[in-house]
Amino acid sequence: MLIGSELLGELRLCRRAQNNAILWGPPGIGKSALVQQASKLDCIGYRSLVAPQHAPEDIRGVPYPDVAARTTEFFTTSEIPREGAGYLVIEELCSAEPSTQIVFNQLLYERRVGQTKLPDGWMVVATSNRQQDDTLFYRSAATTRSRVWNVEVEADYANWRKWAVANNIDAHIVDFLRQFNAGDENHFCRFDPRSPELTYPLPRTWALLSNRLAIDSELPSIEVIAGYVGNEAATKFRAYTSIWSKMPDLDKVIAGEDPPIIKDRTVQYATVTALVSRIGKSMGAAEFDPVLAWVAKRIERDISAVFFFDLKQTGFWKTHGLCIIQTDNWAAYARRLGELIIK
Repeated sequence: MLIGSELLGELRLCRRAQNNAILWGPPGIGKSALVQQASKLDCIGYRSLVAPQHAPEDIRGVPYPDVAARTTEFFTTSEIPREGAGYLVIEELCSAEPSTQIVFNQLLYERRVGQTKLPDGWMVVATSNRQQDDTLFYRSAATTRSRVWNVEVEADYANWRKWAVANNIDAHIVDFLRQFNAGDENHFCRFDPRSPELTYPLPRTWALLSNRLAIDSELPSIEVIAGYVGNEAATKFRAYTSIWSKMPDLDKVIAGEDPPIIKDRTVQYATVTALVSRIGKSMGAAEFDPVLAWVAKRIERDISAVFFFDLKQTGFWKTHGLCIIQTDNWAAYARRLGELIIK
């Protein structure tokens, strides 16, 4: 079982080797999002086909007679790439009926459908739930599995956090899951097909909740949150967010003032998470300078390093980082953190 950056790196190497792959794992853990990350890192295309939504002829093509040649030709689908490079994802492969799987299998191990060949720069990646996940499942052929790279995917909070910060996932969620992502207190990814719950805390459902939180500054009720991540996670999340009332006024921090902050480490973690979210969305380089000075002065050293590593995932840092590291406040900040940020 591979997680995080190791899986992402191996996926990219697979494409260069012209090998195809099947990613196995429970629903909602980000299998397709991982392939999208690879496409962005490689600066190439991404296209997906949801296998259960297709009949065999959708992919194989519709036959028509070539009377003159006394042969049968096919009107082939435009969904198969004809040029360039990228990742072609076949979603939910084993939820498709066997007759449809057969057509997709030809793409997986021959890189073609009928006479339509996939360009060399494209990799085919199928995703699938497993039989034990209690989803719609038709067992795949062993002959197919033996012709591709098979890997079981596990949700990885560290890798997800980088993605979440870069994609403006709500700061309440990012901070909550920093605390509750493992063991008995794992509310990051807890899929249980035997549970009577209608939904579960998963990377996918937390992202859906983030979309909801983005349109209203007031936190919704436990009942509303439970509709995304289930009752247990919703109750814990709603209670945890009460610590945000203990944070300093972030508007004052951004304005260059110096509000104090309590020593409670949970509050300090919440504060730097919220600051990164504010910075990543709208701040310019000039506004950032007093924020950096405040973090260096008020936030504990190891938590201040978390602020930096989260900040590196944002578009703000990619745009302004080179200018920031030349400022006096950055020099003072870097001296204080020392080896904590030299990784």
